[in-house]
Amino acid sequence: MNRDYLAVANEYAEQILSDTIPACRYVQQACQRFIDDLSREDFAYTIDPAKAHRACQFIELMPHIKGKWSGKSIILEPWQVFLLVNVFGWVDSKGLRRFKTIYTEVPRKNAKSTLSSGVALYLLSADAEAGAEVYSAATTRDQARIVFADAKRMVERSEGLRRRFGVGTSAHAIYVEDSASSFKALSRDQGGNLDGLNIHAAIVDELHAHKTRDVWDVIETATGAREQPLLWAITTAGFNRSGMNGTYFSFLGCPFILTSSLAACLCLM
Repeated sequence: MNRDYLAVANEYAEQILSDTIPACRYVQQACQRFIDDLSREDFAYTIDPAKAHRACQFIELMPHIKGKWSGKSIILEPWQVFLLVNVFGWVDSKGLRRFKTIYTEVPRKNAKSTLSSGVALYLLSADAEAGAEVYSAATTRDQARIVFADAKRMVERSEGLRRRFGVGTSAHAIYVEDSASSFKALSRDQGGNLDGLNIHAAIVDELHAHKTRDVWDVIETATGAREQPLLWAITTAGFNRSGMNGTYFSFLGCPFILTSSLAACLCLM
């Protein structure tokens, strides 16, 4: 499938802003900022259609691994394309990603783990990062392994991914030997010290279950040596708004970010 992903993202944003697609104000603000930034003069960032296309196309080459769609290639929904175009398309003058921190809150049964697994595999194997350390992080080992396990099944069912990018699997890691890169599950309850990591990217799953900032802060600190790290919280809403989900949303100032020109963070509800 050869799609114009930037056009899909633009159409999605326009449909949100015209109320053709119902959405909360945070999504509306994210779409408005996207449209506004495209027309800003002397802006520090530009959209690179090739980078956006590469990320979206990579994920659409991955197979579904569950249910009636198992074995069929992923087809990204417009909201997913909009999200990926923002994350991977916006770059600075050096070609490095604009957005380093992502907050995505979605309802249940919206293929959250499938999207997370595809993104993690892209960051592992196709992001041109030597020695990439990619992690699926959660409060418990079982939760952290959901995204990892789905990604592992994708690798096992994708001969093209294994052949073209040299991706392999073991019991506890997905790896690319040529670039010395790895993808692993990471949790606070696994034992051992979480310090000493050199993280290129982390998918923080179900942020609402994090009662404290401990895991988040360790991961955030461990990205300091990377040029374009990516720290992505993707979560359902949960019920504990006093936990990390609510704390992070208010601490980071997502509503302010979406209504200002602050460029370092993307918050999409």
